[in-house]
Parts: sequence; structure tokens; C-alpha cells
Amino acid sequence: MSLELSDDLPEPSWPDGLSLRTFEPGEEERVHEANTDAFANHWDFRRATVLLQHAFRDFRARGATRVGLGVDAENTTGAVRLYERVGMQVVRRDDTYEKTL
Repeated sequence: MSLELSDDLPEPSWPDGLSLRTFEPGEEERVHEANTDAFANHWDFRRATVLLQHAFRDFRARGATRVGLGVDAENTTGAVRLYERVGMQVVRRDDTYEKTL
């Protein structure tokens, strides 16, 4: 999936009690735990959306003009719909076939 980083990216609207700051060395374990929680099956899409909006604006501020990622279309947590809600579009699709021998 891909998104052009234009000048009119939406400003993230953080839920009450949440804020974002830059990662600091020594926080690797906490960041890993947060990432694991964020991608659990009981995903709260409203929070994944605001983090993506922030990331898009940050990438653009660093000079990026496009972002992309790979996603499993069969993902049961609704990942494709999440990325589409923040403006990303499918730009390539790969099908994988298996044969048991």
C-alpha cells in the first residue's frame, strides 16, 4: 500500500491522556511491548489511525514524498481497511500459491 505525502495531511487528534514523543535509547523493551499490544487481535483502530497520521507528517517533514508498506490482505484484524481509512491505496498485489507434496 502507498500514500503520497502531500501538504494537506490531516493533523492527528490524540485521545485524551495520550501523547507522543521521540524514542530514547534504553526504551527498547517498552517500545516492543507497546508494539505487541498495539497489534493484538483486540486492536483499537482509532489509536492506530492517529499514530499513522503522525508518522506520515513526520516522514514528510524529513523530506519523504511517499510512504509504503506491505500488508497481508487476509489479516483478520482488518489491517487493509485501517490503512485505507488513512488514505493509503493498494498499488501492488501478490498472490501466493501452495501445493502440498
